[in-house]
Amino acid sequence: MTLETGLNVLQGRNEVGKSSIVEAIDWALHRDITGARLKAEEVRSIVPASDPNARPSVEVELEFSDCRASILKILGEDAGKRECRLIIRRDGQADEFFDRTEAQNRLRALFSADGLGEERASIAGGALLISHQGESIDFLCDGQAAIRSTIGVGNDGQIALTARLERARTGIEALRKKEMLQDLESSAIQTARAGTEAARARDALLQACEQRAHFVRVEREIEELRRQIEEIETQLREITPRENEAQQKVEALGALLIQQGEADKGVLLAQGAEREAKIALDETRKRADEIARLRDLQFKAKAELENSQSALLEAETALQEASKCCDEAATRRDETQQSADETRHCADAWRHYLAVFEAQVALKTERKSLETLENLGAAVREKQKERDVAPKAPGFEEMRVWRAAFETLKNLESEAARGVQVEILAQTALEVGWKADGASLQKQSLGEGERTAFGALGAGVLKIAGVGALRIKTGARGVEELKAEVETARAALEKQLGEWKIGLDFAWNDAEKLDSFFVAWETRRTFFEECERAWKEAVEDLKREENRVGALSEAQKRLAAREEEYLSAKNECKPFEGTIEFGEKKRAEVKAAFESAHQDAKNALALASRARNDAATCAQKLRAAEAHWHQVKARPDALREAIAERENELARLENDEITPEKRSALLDELNQTLARARLDLGDVQSRRREMGDSVSSWKLEEARRAAALISETREVLTKNEVAKRRDLFHACGQDAGAEIQRLEAQIESLETEVARHEARLRGLMLLDAALQAERARLSRDLAGPLNEKIGPWLSNLRGKETRLTFDEAGSKIESVLSSVGEATFALPFGEHSEGFKEQVAFALRLLLARRIAGHLPSKRLPIVLDDPFTQSDSARRGGLGEVLQDAATSLQILFVTCHDAPKIAGLEANLIRIGAWDETAPARVKSAPKPAKKAEKIVMETALDGETLALF
Repeated sequence: MTLETGLNVLQGRNEVGKSSIVEAIDWALHRDITGARLKAEEVRSIVPASDPNARPSVEVELEFSDCRASILKILGEDAGKRECRLIIRRDGQADEFFDRTEAQNRLRALFSADGLGEERASIAGGALLISHQGESIDFLCDGQAAIRSTIGVGNDGQIALTARLERARTGIEALRKKEMLQDLESSAIQTARAGTEAARARDALLQACEQRAHFVRVEREIEELRRQIEEIETQLREITPRENEAQQKVEALGALLIQQGEADKGVLLAQGAEREAKIALDETRKRADEIARLRDLQFKAKAELENSQSALLEAETALQEASKCCDEAATRRDETQQSADETRHCADAWRHYLAVFEAQVALKTERKSLETLENLGAAVREKQKERDVAPKAPGFEEMRVWRAAFETLKNLESEAARGVQVEILAQTALEVGWKADGASLQKQSLGEGERTAFGALGAGVLKIAGVGALRIKTGARGVEELKAEVETARAALEKQLGEWKIGLDFAWNDAEKLDSFFVAWETRRTFFEECERAWKEAVEDLKREENRVGALSEAQKRLAAREEEYLSAKNECKPFEGTIEFGEKKRAEVKAAFESAHQDAKNALALASRARNDAATCAQKLRAAEAHWHQVKARPDALREAIAERENELARLENDEITPEKRSALLDELNQTLARARLDLGDVQSRRREMGDSVSSWKLEEARRAAALISETREVLTKNEVAKRRDLFHACGQDAGAEIQRLEAQIESLETEVARHEARLRGLMLLDAALQAERARLSRDLAGPLNEKIGPWLSNLRGKETRLTFDEAGSKIESVLSSVGEATFALPFGEHSEGFKEQVAFALRLLLARRIAGHLPSKRLPIVLDDPFTQSDSARRGGLGEVLQDAATSLQILFVTCHDAPKIAGLEANLIRIGAWDETAPARVKSAPKPAKKAEKIVMETALDGETLALF
């Protein structure tokens, strides 16, 4: 992957390899794999657990101002299998290759050229530049070489400053002391000067004491030098015999080497004589054996020649018998082949006759299917005609709407006819009068608990004795409105019924007539639905039949094809009418006859095949008998030629003018020569064994080197003796005793002067209280530069103004000041949550990285953050974008996270995603994939600004 300038976000779900990439960067750039102190446990974290023998590799390409470098590291638990290779490329020059420790040193040299780290040590900013997952508040200065110059924060707020920040703190303290001294009284200043003079007197006293101690050490050194000279002389006396002994050993080994060389030469000569005797004996014995073998073969060939005539007669008899057997087999083959042809012809006749029956059955089946399709089509057309002429009726839902409209109209008319309805329930005995508009007064007496009702189409007056008159209206709508609604509902209902040519002239408000009206229309609708259902059933039957046998046109085409097949089968059967009598046989009889004829044909063919095989076997035997007869016939001539050749070979072997008796004597003589050679070889080898093991040249060289080493040791001791005697001469040139007496007198005078100055030191007590007050003020001044950057960052992360306070020494965060509105709260650092502590460590890391980047020639520094907010909530992550935006101006940041990428306004971040990423769906647990066979290659680069170094 390529990392751009500014912010790079590496995003992926859990367990997709984000931390592995961070580990790879750390191992490639900041950690040495060639050192002997590297343990297997340190490498095991990047080796897959499923394959402990795996060797992960990481390759990083870097661009420097004057070259390009490619570093490749292969890791593993076994130190012998780790590799480190570096290639440096420069334009116009040959590539430079380095391995292992040299490659690691050259990489550090390239880094140190830009001001980052030392050339002969691991990169000091390694722990600062790479933040591993879960590190957070464990970012401490623990004394390791890699992070000795970095900064960290502990749980209790303890921090470790860099050398640069320590110098800044010292400068601030000196400035405050200067201001403080100017404000003090002149007497306090004079007292401070007196303290300075007293300190100088003490220094002089201390110097005199040191000089006296120096001369005491000189006396001891003289005694030590004399003792060392005596030891060197003792060693020289001891080493001289060893040197002589080593020289004698070298001479003895040289003489023994010469003697062993001469003995080895004699052994080689004796072995050569033994080999020559053995070769001569083998050649003579081999010649005698060859002559005996040829005589034996000559005797056997002559005996076979005498018996060759009887073998020829036997071969002729076997040839005649094979010829007769071959003729009989050929006759049987022709007879069985003719019988097989006849039975096969009969089987073909029955097969064609059976094909006629099969074609007839298929024709009948197709014809029946065609008739079924035609009948179903006619039924569909008939049902469709009945459905078309059947009277239509409204559906169930529409009739339900009709019934509701009738009910509504009836209710409205009832309500309009009812008019004003007044109901009175008497709680006590009273007299009621009711006068409707346009009607006479009605009076009625009611007893306690009686109930009565009065009604009218318009309004009226109700008079109750002892109460008064009450004007009664028709209600909210009134009778006129009800009548208007009745007319509207009637018109709407007439319009609905008019679509079906139905009027409201019948007594629709009569329940029986209304029910009979709906029953009649329901019967009509039922009849139409039955016609519709019958038509659909007929259509479904037709579709099922078409799905089974196909459409009508296809059935007609198949029927025509079956008719053609039937006629073709009948025509093919005509040539066999004269062969067999078919008669009026049934299909089962024809099929049985065909199967019987077919089985007879198979049997006849099997017999014919066996007869052909027998004939071929007899012909083969005949050919073999003929070949054997020709071989036997030509054998005598071959035997005569072989006998002549062996006689010539015997004549050649016996042409050395040596009789068998002489050859036997020669063999005895050669045996004796070989025995003497072996005895001589045994004597020489026994003498060589008496000399012991062989003295090789390297043993002699080793003895010479040992003697030379002893000589060199003696020379070194001699030189040391001379040097010690010279040191002793110079040491004895000083009178240590006199110097000690003089220094003791000087010490007494200085002690008197120190006592006089100590009286003046009481003035320093005036400064004590002022120094204590100024120390607290100094702590506040030291916190200023840190709060200048850390304060805004922490405020963005927390969403409220935040500042830190430090102790007097400036090395510990004591408390955190939080401002909410106009109120400010202070809380000790150790009492804050772990999430806030990791946020403080995150801000300090970015601050230190920016300060280091400001001192580099490139003015830019890369930093890797592996999910630094593991214990922070989503609200704190919201302010992360503003902090990263500010830090990305001078840092190249690789931010690794399993959450959504931080949102940064006005800054384009390079987003790199690993694995599948769904913005809406939560992470799901998946089955573990198979281990990867090859490590992922990581390529890191960035543009160079003004030809300055860029690490990634």
